[in-house]
Amino acid sequence: MRGLPPDSALARQEGAWSLLEENTAQLVDVVSHLAETAWADRVTDPDDPDVRAARQQARAAGRRPPRHAPVVPVALRPAAVGEQLLRAYTERLAGFGATAPQDPGHDDDDGGFNALAAMFTGRLRPQ
Repeated sequence: MRGLPPDSALARQEGAWSLLEENTAQLVDVVSHLAETAWADRVTDPDDPDVRAARQQARAAGRRPPRHAPVVPVALRPAAVGEQLLRAYTERLAGFGATAPQDPGHDDDDGGFNALAAMFTGRLRPQ
């Protein structure tokens, strides 16, 4: 399915997207971020030589984590709102000298950055 059907509830709500709906969507974003962060922390071995080397390279290059974590807007929102938030997120990443992953790992039909970006640009919607 490409894009939202014009008669879908989400498409009809675009003009009436309220603060309550946006706050709820932001909670979904934050919970997703916390789950992803916890998972990454759980599966990353700080004693792994590759992890240590990457940290040393970042330190040598003067790269530091941002003061506030950039939270990916993953909640399903009206297309215009979702695209605006995704654009702001990618601009924020660019401000840190970061980019979206070129090879996001296992980015097939079950998720990943490319699938997320496609959902926000209206090219793909979950069925």
